[in-house]
Amino acid sequence: MASVRTVCGGVSLVLIAGAAVACPVRRGAETNFVLSSFAAQWTPAGTALSLFVPATGRCVWEQIDLPSLRGRTLMSFPGDCRGARLALSIDQRHAAVWFDTSTANRSHAGTEGTFKEPEELAVGASRFFVVDQGEEAPRTIDLPAQTADVGFDPTGRLVALTIQPLTEAEIESGEVTVDGKTVKLERASEGDPVLVHAFAYESEQWSRFETAESTIAWDLALGTSALNAAQGLGFRSREALVPFIQGDDEDDAMILSRLASFAPQVHPARGEDAWIRFGSGETWFEVWEQSGEFAFATGLAAFLDARGMPFKPANWPFNDKDIVSYTWQESYLLARVDVEGSHPRLYRNGALVWFSDHALATTYWPLVLAREGSN
Repeated sequence: MASVRTVCGGVSLVLIAGAAVACPVRRGAETNFVLSSFAAQWTPAGTALSLFVPATGRCVWEQIDLPSLRGRTLMSFPGDCRGARLALSIDQRHAAVWFDTSTANRSHAGTEGTFKEPEELAVGASRFFVVDQGEEAPRTIDLPAQTADVGFDPTGRLVALTIQPLTEAEIESGEVTVDGKTVKLERASEGDPVLVHAFAYESEQWSRFETAESTIAWDLALGTSALNAAQGLGFRSREALVPFIQGDDEDDAMILSRLASFAPQVHPARGEDAWIRFGSGETWFEVWEQSGEFAFATGLAAFLDARGMPFKPANWPFNDKDIVSYTWQESYLLARVDVEGSHPRLYRNGALVWFSDHALATTYWPLVLAREGSN
C-alpha cells in the first residue's frame, strides 16, 4: 500500500496514502515545538502516545492522538531530552518528569545495540520537574540522594525510592542506624545488600517514611521493589518500557521453517532462545526472544502475511542485538528501544503509520487510568 512521509519538527511521520497529514504540533512554531501556550487538559479521549522530543535547547513533552496523529504540547523543559522518564498521578492532574542521565536508565542491550551511545554521554547532571495540569511552567525539585525511582502513590503524593549502599563495617556489624533507629540486617545469600527507602514530598520537603532491606547486582535482586511503597505507585514510563512479552513459543513446523529462511542467523532451541508468537487479533507477529535468567524480546521480528510468510516490518531499524519493548493496544503495535523508549515505530494491522528517530520515553498514554481512574 502506498505511503507518504512528512517531517514535523524533530518527528518523522509515515502515513498511509489518503490519510490526513497532521504534524504533532498544531500551534506555534512547528520547527522547534516551542509554543506560547500549553494543553489545559491532558487526558485524551481515546488511544494516544506520550513522548519527549528535543527542540533547540529544550525538551518538549508531546501527546499524539490516534488514529488522527494530531498532536499537542503538554509542557516544555530546559535542556535536552536524554534520560527522559515520566510518572503520572492516578487522576492525571500531576506529572513528574525526570531526565535521568545515569547508566541505569539505558537499554539492556548495552554496547551491543544498534543505537548504543558512548559511556561519556551518560555523564551530566540529572534534572527533575513536577508539572501540574493547566500550568505553563514546570517546577524544579531536588531529588533525595541515590534516587532510583519516582512516582505518585494512590493519594497523589509524590514518592521517591532510594538505594543506600552499605559499608563493609555495617554489613559485618549486622545493623545500621537510620533516623536514630537501629535497623537489623540479615546476611544476603546473593548480590550486594542495601537499604532501600521511601520518601514523600510534602510541605516543600522530602520526609522518609519507610525503610527495608534489599539486594542489588544480581538477576533476582528486588532493589526498591522490596518497599511496600513501591507496590502502589501509578503510571511510570520506565515500567511501560520493559522488554518482556507474553506469548507462546512458535511450534508450527512450517512457520518455523519459513522463519529459518527469514533469519538464518538464529536457531531456536527448546527451553532456550525461541520465536514467540506475539500477535493481536488478526495480526500475526513473531519476535525472537533471548533466554537467560530473564527472557528479553529482541529487535529481530516479523509480521506474517495471510499465507503465513514472514516479512520485515516497514522502516525497521532493529536487529537481534537490540533489546526492544513491544506493546499492543487495540490494533496498534508500538516498538521502541527498551528503557529509553527511543526510535519508536507504530504499526496498525501490520502497516507502519508513524515513527520517530528523535523521540524518547515513548509510551501509550495510560488508558486504564484515563477511563477507569485507577492503575
